Amino acid sequence: MTEAAEQMAEYRIRRLVVIAPNGGLAGIITSGDLARTLAKKQGYKEITLNALARYKTGPTGGPYQ
Repeated sequence: MTEAAEQMAEYRIRRLVVIAPNGGLAGIITSGDLARTLAKKQGYKEITLNALARYKTGPTGGPYQ
């Protein structure tokens, strides 16, 4: 997850394609995915991550403060 976040920040992208070992598409990681995961790991205490995490769900969506 850290490597994905670093690459997304470095290249200023919001979506990152994940390639499987066989060369096929494994999935797509979004900046919102990272924010939600990090917010959860930090117990929803970081205000910036909470704002990014609820971007898609709206101000009342999920456990975000």
